[in-house]
Order: sequence, then structure tokens, then C-alpha cells
Amino acid sequence: MVGALVPESSHTEAGAWVSTAYNLGAALGTACGGVLADRSGPPSAFGVAAGLLAAVTALGALRALSRRNPTTALKAPSGDGVTR
Repeated sequence: MVGALVPESSHTEAGAWVSTAYNLGAALGTACGGVLADRSGPPSAFGVAAGLLAAVTALGALRALSRRNPTTALKAPSGDGVTR
């Protein structure tokens, strides 16, 4: 996905930023989950993680649906219905 969004000359830098963001998120999530598990117990940590996952998934789905072109999504297929 990053390759489609940045110029070809910036692919390496864009990939490095994606990797940095992923690793930072993993580190912060682990640290916060550990603190929450120590203070409230593992069930609370798993509950918060599940809630955050559900919220991020819902926001991603809403964003994806809002970016769709509703006129092309509702058009009937033309021709014989065979995808080529």
C-alpha cells in the first residue's frame, strides 16, 4: 500500500517509517498492557485490548465505506456477468 502512495524514489524511506510506526506501536502496546495487567489483572488488559481492536476496526470500516463511490457500488453488472 505504501508503494502506491509515495513516489518510487521514496519507497525505502516510506517503508522505514511504516516499520518504525509498527515497532513503536508494539512497544507502547506491550508497555501499557503490562501496566494495566499489573494494576487491574489480565482480564482487564484483554478487555481493553479487545475494545481498542473493535474500535479501530469499526473506524477503518467506516472510513473505507465513506471513500467508496456509491454510484459505482450500486450499478448492475453489464454484459454476461463474467469477470475477465
